[in-house]
Amino acid sequence: MSELNKLEDYRKRNNFTYKMLAQKLDVSVRTAIRHCRPLGATGFHLPQQKTMERIIILTEGYVQPNDFYHVSLKKEI
Repeated sequence: MSELNKLEDYRKRNNFTYKMLAQKLDVSVRTAIRHCRPLGATGFHLPQQKTMERIIILTEGYVQPNDFYHVSLKKEI
C-alpha cells in the first residue's frame, strides 16, 4: 500500500514545481519526481546521501531519512 511521500507533501505545501525542487536539490527533474513518488510505488528511488542532506536542509528537518522507509515502531502482540 502506498502513502503520500513526505517530500511530495513538502513540495505541494510550498508550491514548488518538480523543476524548482530539482534545482534546489541539484538533481534532475526525473530524479526529483522519483524521490517524491509514494513509498513503495513503482519508480520510487531513495535519495543518495548528499541529496538526503540537501533535503533535510531545504525542508528545515521536516523531511528526515526515516520518512523514506516503511518502519513501524508499534509492537505486535
